[in-house]
Amino acid sequence: MSKSKSYQITLTGFWIFSMINVASFLSNRKWLPWSDWINSIYSPLYKLMFGG
Repeated sequence: MSKSKSYQITLTGFWIFSMINVASFLSNRKWLPWSDWINSIYSPLYKLMFGG
């Protein structure tokens, strides 16, 4: 079964992003700023739901 070229490119991009994100987390460096962005968006929601 042959996969389309765009599917392969999307899947490869996803895996590369995932590997960079894991390496960034494990080395405790901020190569990707999305963690701070996500935290700033969801932090008020978490405080509202769980308190403190």
